[in-house]
Amino acid sequence: EIDGVAGSYVSTPDSVASSIRQSIVIEVDAAINWNGGAYEGLAAHWGANGGERGWILYSNPTGTLSLYLSPDGSANYISTSGALGLTDGERATVKAEYDAVAQEVTFSVNGVQIGVAVSSGAGSINDTSYAVTVGRAGVNGNPVDGKIYSATVTKGPTAEAYARFDGVAGTYVSTPDS
Repeated sequence: EIDGVAGSYVSTPDSVASSIRQSIVIEVDAAINWNGGAYEGLAAHWGANGGERGWILYSNPTGTLSLYLSPDGSANYISTSGALGLTDGERATVKAEYDAVAQEVTFSVNGVQIGVAVSSGAGSINDTSYAVTVGRAGVNGNPVDGKIYSATVTKGPTAEAYARFDGVAGTYVSTPDS
């Protein structure tokens, strides 16, 4: 697990397997400061430099989630959920599913959808050369305030995971899929 010690996060280098350009599902099991004073970067494939943005899942200080998507590496399309209904430090599994065909994002907490799908308009997702990070908002972001037990990123709802952080086993695996 990412134990909440200042500076704790995991990353895996960019690879062909991490090139998600269409639909994406990001699922994170965490106990963090859900309503705190900072944006918490749960998982990302994102660079701070122009042209290197891809996607990032944030927990916001307002008790919501936001999925940032960039079709060209520079522009941001931001979709935000309704209230998560979580208390600070509460363990929960949060998920963001982006459907590139419908251009909509669906958010859920512990398997329950939050509200309706949110329009995104992003279309495709930029293929950045930065590392995939868990527990930090990209390579230059601040680490989360709390614990992340596991995280999985898939190329759409029916694909196998290409990146998985298993906090119980203490491993981070990047595996290509079709």
